Amino acid sequence: MKILNEITQEVIIEDRNVFSMKELIELAVKNDANLSGADLSGANLSGADLRYANLDFSCLSLSCNSLNFKSDEKQRIQIAYHLLSLMKHEKENITEEEKKIFDFVKGYANKFHRNEVNRL
Repeated sequence: MKILNEITQEVIIEDRNVFSMKELIELAVKNDANLSGADLSGANLSGADLRYANLDFSCLSLSCNSLNFKSDEKQRIQIAYHLLSLMKHEKENITEEEKKIFDFVKGYANKFHRNEVNRL
């Protein structure tokens, strides 16, 4: 029997084990679960090890709960691509500092593994 306590974000399995959402996500990653398309927006991922997890089409929160998770280069490139895409499409209000960041990070972000997206 699985019970999700949404207040504490704990899952009780077979009335014996209690796992936090972060522990369940890490367990899924260790067992090669595909997190593609997963809605992780409510999960506290602080300190979670998500290296090598497929996060394509998933939903990461922009709250403090998603800070400090362990990532791999593929994920960092993907996040960098998304950041620079925001800058590229904001033509009117981009600052000089953002233009410098864009130019500096563009080569790294263009290593994005999705071939169907245009390069920056």
